[in-house]
Amino acid sequence: MCGIAGIIDSEKKPLNDNVEAMMAMQCHRGPDDEGVFSDDEVVLGHVRLAVLDLSPSGAQPMSTPDGRYTIVHNGEVYNYLELRQELEDIGAGPFRTQTDVEVILRAFATWGPACLDRFIGMFSFAIWDRVNRSLFCARDRFGIKPFYYAEHQGRVLFSSELKALFGAGVPRRPNQAIIYEYLTWGYYEHSDQTFFAAVKQL
Repeated sequence: MCGIAGIIDSEKKPLNDNVEAMMAMQCHRGPDDEGVFSDDEVVLGHVRLAVLDLSPSGAQPMSTPDGRYTIVHNGEVYNYLELRQELEDIGAGPFRTQTDVEVILRAFATWGPACLDRFIGMFSFAIWDRVNRSLFCARDRFGIKPFYYAEHQGRVLFSSELKALFGAGVPRRPNQAIIYEYLTWGYYEHSDQTFFAAVKQL
């Protein structure tokens, strides 16, 4: 279990302190390491629970050798060894680590968003494209690994836990319609809605 966090601000205001505070609120998710990546309008943060590659080379955020793509990831892709071999066979190597994170990163660089069709596992991640200035976010099909996000004061924020968003200033205003459905029918729709009006989920 790791923790991810990030903020995009089109006005390129300083964001590192905000993301570091969000990471601190999720530190229990990753006691082994933490890291921050910043690039003008975006900051990505990660707290790590090392599972596959315990060495420092598996630290996140992780970037491709050319620096175009940078990822923060939580979870595990179970078929990463098969995908790694497939990528190596088409010349998308060599790999520098023994992690599934690098496989996800290289798969996205090679196949784009279509790489999701190849992943078997539980995961949530965000990949920053330095060239196109875009952030791609994804979550496993069953939503096992959390990914919450919000738009607030001209920024887009995301994290593994709700409290990290609230700590960054996102309002805690209740989503009354969703709460009503839950309390009345015991029903919680698997959509982008949460119990908080300002927060959505992938």
